[in-house]
Amino acid sequence: MAYTAPTAVSAGDAITASLYNTYVKDNIIDHETYVSQIRSGFNTSSWTPTLTQGVNVTKTVTSARYIQIGKIVIGSFFLIVTGAGTASNTIVMSLPVTAATNGSRGTMTLYDSSSLNVYPGIFFVSTSTTAQFSTTQTAQLNSQQYLGYANFTAGLAVSDQIEGSFIYEAA
Repeated sequence: MAYTAPTAVSAGDAITASLYNTYVKDNIIDHETYVSQIRSGFNTSSWTPTLTQGVNVTKTVTSARYIQIGKIVIGSFFLIVTGAGTASNTIVMSLPVTAATNGSRGTMTLYDSSSLNVYPGIFFVSTSTTAQFSTTQTAQLNSQQYLGYANFTAGLAVSDQIEGSFIYEAA
């Protein structure tokens, strides 16, 4: 049951069973769900993100966990590439839950196993279902600022590692 915002009550209004159930009982049950999650230690869920760089990139998902509390989604991921991407293409990863808005929402790191370089970046929600990894944080990002296109321009390759964490608002 979802939270229902209270309604204005005036003196003399009758409290019917329907009003009670909608504005009191159901909200208490919803509140009890959150309290239960807090007491149980906020169990996280796993997801299997898709990873693309011009083509689908195969990978081992070492860890991809998230929790949704109300409309807030918090998560982390650690992926080891087992396939290959296409050079000069933006690296894109799917989100565990549909996002409400686009924008910077976390951090990430790409380890290039062939050059032994580490590329820090920003986890940027680019559509309601995907994120890209930006090399900079600006109000107006363009394609030249995403890993795969800037700084790290090679194709993802076997043993490259991508890890990060994020927080964003669900739709």
